Amino acid sequence: MASFADRLEGFPRWVTEEYWVGTRRSALTAWAHPGALRQAVRDARGLLPQVGQMTGAPVADLRRWLRDLRRHRLSAEIRRRCAPASGMGSPHAELLYLFVRALRPAVVVETGVELGVSSAYLLQALADSGRGELWSIDLPTLGPGGRVNQDGKLDRSHVESVEMVGQAVPERLRGRWHLSLGDARDLLPTLSAPEPWDVFFHDSEHSRAHMLWEYGLAWPHLRPGGLLLSDDVPNNDAFLTFSRSVGQTPFLWLRRGALRKPVPGPAAP
Repeated sequence: MASFADRLEGFPRWVTEEYWVGTRRSALTAWAHPGALRQAVRDARGLLPQVGQMTGAPVADLRRWLRDLRRHRLSAEIRRRCAPASGMGSPHAELLYLFVRALRPAVVVETGVELGVSSAYLLQALADSGRGELWSIDLPTLGPGGRVNQDGKLDRSHVESVEMVGQAVPERLRGRWHLSLGDARDLLPTLSAPEPWDVFFHDSEHSRAHMLWEYGLAWPHLRPGGLLLSDDVPNNDAFLTFSRSVGQTPFLWLRRGALRKPVPGPAAP
């Protein structure tokens, strides 16, 4: 399914992802499940309005920025640079881009890089906004055996060598990038990124304890109105638990989630 999806572009790719998440079936079977396909189309169409609601960006601007991104042909550029990469052009990647375009952040912090597809989309958004830098932390898993996380689950995400970390990121985007290799538990508390942070994206170890730790550490560093984004939200209840603890309603899409830190209202006279 992934190789088929990675050949698609634009809205068909979004529908393919929604169909797979809803059915766990390849989009090649959609002809036999018309109801699921119609639902996938509705879900895909609903993504931009939800991003607009969370960020305050007009949907017309989001559509324009998405056209800008697709004109860059970033997905094709990544494919040429890094053959093992996947996920280019998906709503996972393109919504990351739109969140950053909408906020025009100065500081974005990311944990978990692997080949760097998400990093490339974050950096493209910063470049197109004309401001901001990305600080990334990665503890690479080397070899196909993967790594067992704190929940006892095997994560097969890996790179073949340390040199492959971030390989998908084009050279033209690297001037805004600060990459540190090591354990987020050691590096994140002492990160040299200026404060406050505007966007934090979790994509490192997806165990419940580690996710809650990262969210809890990042939240105080975020400015009011900043975004906390997370990958692999369905792995456990960490994201929903944290959302309740800070009293915020999350936006969930496919396997990712977003929380916006509230802006304090005016003080009472």
